[in-house]
Amino acid sequence: MKQVFAEVGSSFQQVGGTCPDGWVVMQSERPTPEHVAQADGSWTLDPSLKLTKNNTAYSAATMALTADYPQLEKDTWPTQNEEASAWVADPAGASTPWIDRAAAERGIEREEYIRRTLIKARQFKVISAFLTGRRQRYEDQIKAGNDPVLDYALTRELLAELQAITETIMSTPAAGLQEALA
Repeated sequence: MKQVFAEVGSSFQQVGGTCPDGWVVMQSERPTPEHVAQADGSWTLDPSLKLTKNNTAYSAATMALTADYPQLEKDTWPTQNEEASAWVADPAGASTPWIDRAAAERGIEREEYIRRTLIKARQFKVISAFLTGRRQRYEDQIKAGNDPVLDYALTRELLAELQAITETIMSTPAAGLQEALA
């Protein structure tokens, strides 16, 4: 069997012959063109490709959060959140003109619309923090030379937290929501 030589950090390999200066003897031939040589003679996926795959997986997971919403509706989220937060702070006196109109057009009560808005806003914060933290953890692992399994599925614990948010917001009287959500 012919020896395989490669330049550390590169995907270039030479099968047979003599070891070029600065190259190392490899344990095997390169598995794919995306692999680069390590100083110990092993191959690993190119870290930049791992980072790209991680970012792509993260983007897919985060895009799924908002895929069912048209852009114009997404553009209203800050307004909805601002008005819903004002209502939490002062249920009797908050001005919520955007929500009032949307609730009327939807055919539901203002308070129900506000509570649904609060649920979605809180859940979005929790899920986006979870996904972003995962992406950053995987990036740290990749940069440290590891090859993490990229898993952006929501965990049972996270799903339970999302359910608790729904239950709290839907069951807490308006006057107690500010404290319950603190």
